[in-house]
Amino acid sequence: IALHISNLIERKNVTDMIRAFSSIYRTREDFEFHIVGEGAMKKQLVELARQLGTLDKCIFFHGYVSDEEKNQLLLSCDFHVLNSDEEGFSVVTAEAICCGVPVIATRCGGPEDFVTEDVGLLIERRNIGQLESAIRRLLDSSRTYDSKVLQAHFKERFSPAIIAEQTYEMYL
Repeated sequence: IALHISNLIERKNVTDMIRAFSSIYRTREDFEFHIVGEGAMKKQLVELARQLGTLDKCIFFHGYVSDEEKNQLLLSCDFHVLNSDEEGFSVVTAEAICCGVPVIATRCGGPEDFVTEDVGLLIERRNIGQLESAIRRLLDSSRTYDSKVLQAHFKERFSPAIIAEQTYEMYL
């Protein structure tokens, strides 16, 4: 199970994710891609998945979910995909890593500061070939990531003590 959580707007580039997963579905059917969120593009994205013949076959839309449901989805997925054009940080990518879930993220301003080979894959923005390749790679290897390593990676960068120390040093 692959997961994407966001506000469904243009800069999140969910369109290319749907195209990539639909392309992969032509050669293998052993996965699901779940999209969580609402937004201006939701109807258009659902229609794209319908036109590509993958709606409710390998691509599933959940709409808005509670924090509890979001956490359950994160804990039950094999990897998370962020394909944004720009992000200041990407809280959901950090949340996935905290849950021990590997990620695919674009080099879009924030994720490259904390997504390393130990926790996932970085790809270029608007590069559907790299996106599809990264998805195929994690479909085959997401279970080789050690969730404890991912969680430790998160704690090393984002624990309250680390954040407090970094904030204190910034103002010295």
